[in-house]
Amino acid sequence: MAKTGLLDFKNATTNKIAFDWVITNGPNVNWIRKARWVVDGKFYTSSGVTAGMDMTLDFLKDLHGVDVARQVAEQIEYEWTEDSKNDSFCKKNRKIGHFSADGRILLSFTGGILVFRHDTGNI
Repeated sequence: MAKTGLLDFKNATTNKIAFDWVITNGPNVNWIRKARWVVDGKFYTSSGVTAGMDMTLDFLKDLHGVDVARQVAEQIEYEWTEDSKNDSFCKKNRKIGHFSADGRILLSFTGGILVFRHDTGNI
């Protein structure tokens, strides 16, 4: 979304592992590093998969109230982090990979390097 300009001059967040790369794709976005999700107007952005679940429950809360969101969390057996600023992942040095200019994620592991192309999903 950042590349489209839709987030220009808005607050947003993204995955912490890819944060430094992603922010280069939206230089006019006000990137918030310490946030599981960010809401700015009609735009909701999250910092990862489970943060996206928290964000979705927050969206439900905004539409239908906190009781409905908590009921949905209970029904799907999910422990909802209700505070978007409660982001322990921000404190961790989680840079396990590097994004190259052509969109490859280079992840190094013991015994080799795994290359993942985010545009095709291929390893």
